[in-house]
Amino acid sequence: MPTPLHCIGGEADERASLDRIFAGVFSVTRALAGGLVRLTWITSSPGWLAIIVPFLMAAPGYFEGKLSFGSLVIVVGAFNQVLGSLRWQVENFSRIADWRATLSRAAAHRDWSQTYLLSAFGEHPLRCSRLGCRLEFRKTGSVF
Repeated sequence: MPTPLHCIGGEADERASLDRIFAGVFSVTRALAGGLVRLTWITSSPGWLAIIVPFLMAAPGYFEGKLSFGSLVIVVGAFNQVLGSLRWQVENFSRIADWRATLSRAAAHRDWSQTYLLSAFGEHPLRCSRLGCRLEFRKTGSVF
């Protein structure tokens, strides 16, 4: 039967070992949380700045009397439209990545099926016309 740890005086060593392990875990968790905070600031700050910046940019023209209030609102709307257009790729990055992964899988499947069908049947059995596509297996005489 093993001797309990506290009887041989190993508690301090075990505590130091566990403290090192948990310090590493806490350090990684802290780094992840800090990265998430920075990412949130980067991705959401343009939204907050988009409210203020166009007004600040167009304010001198408004206060000099060169822009009416309606023109100021139109300038702000145009600024936000351009900003939204520029952010489209950032906002749809995950959808683009999903689409690309799906396309890559479909292309890999097509390449595999062509290789397999050519090796199995000697020719590609897919026949396409304006009316659609069908599979013809000439060796077996089957048509799908």
